[in-house]
Amino acid sequence: MCFEGNTKTMAEKFELNRQSRNDMLAELELKHSLFMDAMDSFGGKGDGDVKKNALRKFPYMQWEYLNSDVKFRKRGIIYNDVIMFDTEMSKGGKFGMHLHSDCTETFEVISGKVMDLQTNKTYNVGDIAFFDKNEHHIPVALEDTVLRVFFK
Repeated sequence: MCFEGNTKTMAEKFELNRQSRNDMLAELELKHSLFMDAMDSFGGKGDGDVKKNALRKFPYMQWEYLNSDVKFRKRGIIYNDVIMFDTEMSKGGKFGMHLHSDCTETFEVISGKVMDLQTNKTYNVGDIAFFDKNEHHIPVALEDTVLRVFFK
């Protein structure tokens, strides 16, 4: 009898562990889906809307490659839930047309030169670009460029 009780307890624990694993897998699949949607949108595929919740899913300090000429990494979250990224673009590298329906984007040109093909505005070292919610933009590097990007 004691053995049966232990077996039942072990079986119950196994089911709890299985459910925990299934819950973790579902959460991981959701995060991966948000991540892939964001990557597609940054690349100009999909609906082109990169939402703040998707930006939060990027890992800290890990370079993500949009293509062979553009990489970025989430540096951190600062006061008032502002998400900060570093972006490096080789000359000719670009993002696809995209927007952010639930946040604004601001970037500072740390080095290089970038143009927004949507507005034809050029930004040089020290310049700051601002894109309001729902504003389409297509950043392209006119030379090797480093940006500090903020989403609020």
